[in-house]
Amino acid sequence: MKLPLSLLSSALCIIAVAAEPPVQLNGWYPCSQSSLQADDTDKGHPDQYYMETSSDSKTRRRATAEAEQTQASALPFLQQSFDRLFAQHGDWKQQGQRTHHHHSTHHKSAEDATPGIPQYECAEFRVPMCYDGVCESDNTIDVFVKRVKAKSVADGQKEKALWVLQGGPGASSTGVEGLMNTMYLELDRQVSVYTFDHRGTGRSARLECQAAQAGALSSPGGSAIRLDELPACMDDIRFQIDNQTAAFSVTSAAKDLAAIINYELSDQDVFVYGLSYGTYLVERLVHFAPASVKGFSVDGIVSESGDTVEKRSTFSNWDHDVGVVGDRFLAACLAEDFCKSKFPDVTDLSVFVHELYDKLDAAVVDGKKGSNACADALSSNGMKPSYVLRSTFGEYLMSDRMRIAIPAVIYRASRCTDQDADALGYFAEGVAYSEEDGGFGDSEPETLLFDSDMLYYLIVFSEMWETPTPDKATLVQCHCTTFTTPMNSGGATCGVRILASYVKENGVLKNVDTSCMDDLKPMKFSDNTVDAQELFATNDLYESSGSDW
Repeated sequence: MKLPLSLLSSALCIIAVAAEPPVQLNGWYPCSQSSLQADDTDKGHPDQYYMETSSDSKTRRRATAEAEQTQASALPFLQQSFDRLFAQHGDWKQQGQRTHHHHSTHHKSAEDATPGIPQYECAEFRVPMCYDGVCESDNTIDVFVKRVKAKSVADGQKEKALWVLQGGPGASSTGVEGLMNTMYLELDRQVSVYTFDHRGTGRSARLECQAAQAGALSSPGGSAIRLDELPACMDDIRFQIDNQTAAFSVTSAAKDLAAIINYELSDQDVFVYGLSYGTYLVERLVHFAPASVKGFSVDGIVSESGDTVEKRSTFSNWDHDVGVVGDRFLAACLAEDFCKSKFPDVTDLSVFVHELYDKLDAAVVDGKKGSNACADALSSNGMKPSYVLRSTFGEYLMSDRMRIAIPAVIYRASRCTDQDADALGYFAEGVAYSEEDGGFGDSEPETLLFDSDMLYYLIVFSEMWETPTPDKATLVQCHCTTFTTPMNSGGATCGVRILASYVKENGVLKNVDTSCMDDLKPMKFSDNTVDAQELFATNDLYESSGSDW
């Protein structure tokens, strides 16, 4: 018997809908604010692992382990993302380290919670591995979400929620846990704050080479995945994900967020904040526009649009973009009296630095030694002096504490007295030690346990790279060309205050308080935020004395 066309169409629609399973929640459970530190206020049971139930109380669960064995690897660009910049600034992380958190009973009310200590909860949402129109698989994955719920709601207002999205790509939510706490307190505990590990990272189906073991500390490349390890690693991961690489695209991650918001927060006013790569994810979420989302905020924008390569954010033009900022930084040096006094005859510090690079490299070309003591000191680890300086300057530029040391290094390398050569030798040893110790922070717990190289590579080279790939000469031309917003009055940064005001004012831009912009702390090259002893083994960044050694 043949079905009527209308019935057949309906049947096909039912099949299509059934192919995408509904979102499921496994429940909200008490958890700590920090994923990287033990909760000292709740030690649990002496045997370190237990499950306790009671007939007259809700089930309480707590599990602890002596050590986490999961290994991962380093992400080459993550340290230069805004999430690493915030970590270097330290304010949010230190706040998280100072704050201890109590594990409340499952779904325990805020009124019963310990006064003054935010109560965090964690959950897993089961979502389709493949959304309709993205890829094809009946599998599901679990997405990890963390929140701190509002204790009260302002009179006459609807409940609100703020999502804080991490950068990367490939970074988990651990880097923004301190920011979650900062925003929660800045919003007077009247707004729930959420974050999640976007799929492929952390506790959300993290992409890792479990069988191939690439990226493990015991692998040939250690925690970094070597080129010769990639083929086996890719085969391993493709097996794990049904060969559906599109399942771990930016679009899939944005659909996760939309699905979770629609499931959990459809009756609240929701605001979404993203930083660095997180802004790219926010822009993708805009396309799906969950009805409850009332506003989007992007910080350190990675734009998904642009009519030219120079205007579009891609990782293939990363060096070009950093070079633009580096040139502006060096121009700012000459515009300040203190910094200008170190280079009195220089009119363009960028040109001066490039000439210095050439001079230093020429002094050690083909293994030469003895013509320039500073070039010898900087090349002691086998790298060109210019490479040591370029890569280090690129790292320092991203740190509001370390960037003022850049002119001091340039000054010493140019003047090059015997004392300068000694200081730069000490400096080069520190750079070499950092690289041997893992470079780019890959020995940090958050990278070893939660970040994913392979998700980084998957997204960067499929969605955030020029097509066709620029030739090597083009990339080398811009490679390392030259290498937050604290307040004068202290306290929360201006960015935090503006974001909090945006949420409090329900996203009405004309009502947002931006007065903190008038109190921004200017950059001063004479500040003593850098430890000269740590950098040069001297008492001063620019000068040496007999007492230094």
